[in-house]
Amino acid sequence: MPGGPRSFFGCAGDGDGDRTVFVAGGHDLEKNALKSVWAYDVAKDNWTQLLDIANERDECEGLFLDGKFHVINGYPTNMQGQFHQSIEVFDMLARKWSESNDVLSESTYTPQICVKGTDKKLYTCRANDMVVLEDDTWQSVARLPAEATNMHCLVSFLGHLLLIGTPKYGEPSNAYMMDLNKRVWTKVHVPVDYSGHIESSCCLII
Repeated sequence: MPGGPRSFFGCAGDGDGDRTVFVAGGHDLEKNALKSVWAYDVAKDNWTQLLDIANERDECEGLFLDGKFHVINGYPTNMQGQFHQSIEVFDMLARKWSESNDVLSESTYTPQICVKGTDKKLYTCRANDMVVLEDDTWQSVARLPAEATNMHCLVSFLGHLLLIGTPKYGEPSNAYMMDLNKRVWTKVHVPVDYSGHIESSCCLII
């Protein structure tokens, strides 16, 4: 990746066949929050630098939705760990950023919690509930399992959601799977060797 070492950045693929991956924000080796944004063309194996976002965003979340790349929440260098609710959106056609105050900014303070399901709907965790975005309103889908209320990550795959979390900070991780049609949690066995802290997740279909 160009632009020097980068950690805890927002990242998302376009999901619409263009095979482009977007990377925004994060922090450098000195823990300085970043504004820079890059796009990677998978087919051409080529990086392109986009216009910077307006605000430094460490530990932000990336999401591609409705043809636009969203950079959600995060925090600047001088506010370490103090997440703020705001969104910047990159319009692919206009090639410019704009601020957004829509309902997505209320979705999460930390990365890897808001995901787009394979049913094209957005899911996230709020308080002790799993919720879905319907008609610009977050609606409850199911209560979170008690053993995973301290959420580490949420990933979508093949008609399901996979939630990984713990009852309390520092305890071994637990995993639960939800069928998007039945909306019922099923516990997934996690071997002790794989029950440590999770920083991020993704679904890879081979």
